[in-house]
Amino acid sequence: MEALYTMAVPLGRRLDIKLKSDFLSCFYIVSMARGHQKIQSQQKNAKKQAEIKKSKGHDQKTAAKAALVFTCGVCRSQMPDPKTFKQHFESKHPKSPLPPELEGVEA
Repeated sequence: MEALYTMAVPLGRRLDIKLKSDFLSCFYIVSMARGHQKIQSQQKNAKKQAEIKKSKGHDQKTAAKAALVFTCGVCRSQMPDPKTFKQHFESKHPKSPLPPELEGVEA
């Protein structure tokens, strides 16, 4: 004996409930419409997002670290360009002699 019941549930989803019974056991099988397609779509999207992330090759944090190319010899702080480095050096270490790589830089 097999019967198929369809119920309307909130949010416009359809729920099919199949009731199967025999003389040994009685069990319910519940399945949502598009359930299998939904799982396949999620897996496909996860794979696509992983490929996009892999193709980028880096994140924002590593890019920011790579941009910090100048290092202060006194306090070991890092700066992205020589102009910022010279401003830092003049304001934070006024008594120390200016490094040779900052001699021709305009602040």
